[in-house]
Amino acid sequence: AYGFKTNKPCILIKLNKIVSWRPDGNNVTIRCEGETSVDKDNLQSVTYHSPDELNNKESGKISSKYFPYFNQKNYRAPFVFAQFDISPNTLVNIECKAYAPNIDNADRLNRRGQTKFSLFVTNKN
Repeated sequence: AYGFKTNKPCILIKLNKIVSWRPDGNNVTIRCEGETSVDKDNLQSVTYHSPDELNNKESGKISSKYFPYFNQKNYRAPFVFAQFDISPNTLVNIECKAYAPNIDNADRLNRRGQTKFSLFVTNKN
């Protein structure tokens, strides 16, 4: 429950392990936003954190050094933490997408290259 008491929950986002897949480019970009215009209004900001500190204000980055995956011993799945500053007492629907030239994240039905979840943080004051 990191950050939930301050209306800034921090969520770990990781990619599924796909054997022998390698991203086109130096990294995979992760971006999260509100699903609808109302969700976007209630999502005030997103801050990204990762072990490689490749992040910027607009996105998180996962270095291509984590790919390809071949079931290596001691393999650490790549991840990014996204910290959301949200309006209290409001349900916010979040969509996070992975971006690289060879990631098809347009398939909303099968959710390839993306994930969706909802956040609700209560203000007990």
